[in-house]
Amino acid sequence: MKAKKEFNVYYLIGEKLKHSFSAVIHRGRGYDYSLREISEDRLEAFFKERNFDGLNVTIPYKTECMKYLDFISPLALSVGAVNTVVNKGGSLYGFNTDAIGFYLSLRRKNIELSGKVLILGSGGASKAVRAVCERCSAEYVVISRTGENNYGNIDRHYDADIIVNTTPVGMYPDCEKLVLDIEPFKNLKAVCDLIYNPYKTPLLAEAEKRGIVWQNGADMLTLQALASEKLFDGAKDEDNVAIENFTSLKMQNLVLIGMPFCGKSTVGMRLAERLGREFVDLDTEIEKAGLSIKELIASGEDAFREVESEFVKKYAFESNLVISTGGGVVERRINTDRLRQNGNIVYITRKSLPETLENRPLAQNIEQYENLKKRRAPLYEAAADIIIDNDSSVDDTVDKIIKWWSRQ
Repeated sequence: MKAKKEFNVYYLIGEKLKHSFSAVIHRGRGYDYSLREISEDRLEAFFKERNFDGLNVTIPYKTECMKYLDFISPLALSVGAVNTVVNKGGSLYGFNTDAIGFYLSLRRKNIELSGKVLILGSGGASKAVRAVCERCSAEYVVISRTGENNYGNIDRHYDADIIVNTTPVGMYPDCEKLVLDIEPFKNLKAVCDLIYNPYKTPLLAEAEKRGIVWQNGADMLTLQALASEKLFDGAKDEDNVAIENFTSLKMQNLVLIGMPFCGKSTVGMRLAERLGREFVDLDTEIEKAGLSIKELIASGEDAFREVESEFVKKYAFESNLVISTGGGVVERRINTDRLRQNGNIVYITRKSLPETLENRPLAQNIEQYENLKKRRAPLYEAAADIIIDNDSSVDDTVDKIIKWWSRQ
């Protein structure tokens, strides 16, 4: 990797940036790179000051920023949007690496732009997707809120072969918003969403359920970042190296499910320690909030499940966590749907049981426990990405999880 000058300063600018992984990628590759939220009334002054060496630009300034630049590349002009700016001796040069990143990300999933492509959204990212469609000679239709083709008459386009979402609908922190119901689209062969946080938006989750090839924005993010670095200072890393570097970051959560006494909390704490992550025990978080699980269940299990679901929602859409769940979290499908959006789920099993089942209001003896286990087992299996037994040492269990995780 090329050594970077200490005084070189790079930013991602936009309006709301809490969701962004850009700083993680660029800092990991040696750049002094920060997120800088800028209000619209400060945008002109920021560009006039020119106190940066390079920028990435995101929503909602990819088009707006163009009027402050001295030179704009032919591709960025044809796209009508700039997402990379380089300061060369006080002159600002604008480029578009979104189109490059999108095209290369499709190649990684063997998705060919052919047939009819439905592009959701009409902003800067949409323009980059349109440019790629044009270069691939693919027919496309842009769906906007108020244009000729809009969500009110989208039934005209139920014959679409590919859907690409370029809107922020479904992006962190509003991770449960579904931009479009894809059930009526019977010809779909691929669904793409440029959002990368959460890893799997509701749109992509629906595609996965239907066995449709899907692609999120993580590869595009990394590939456009690499293209930006080449413009910043001529970085020469190969595309696949950059992808592997980002993949190794594995920002998705690791979620542990399973019956009480299977060792989720103990395994989770050790796993978080090994991976350098924050550990979250949902039951502990509920208790820390001043809510007694025993008392909640005594007033009716539904009351506890409502509270539990709120805590699932609170942590499921964060990133880079190890989360230990309560044994009954799978009782509600919405919980597992939320946990899967930004996490991989590990079902922890264990054959041995303690001699007594103390402080377990839903399983106060072995018979109750076994009946509960029998009822929940299919739910655990349906939710899990992998099943790991915890019948040996904690470190052995953690080793098995990390070995599996490293291959994902």
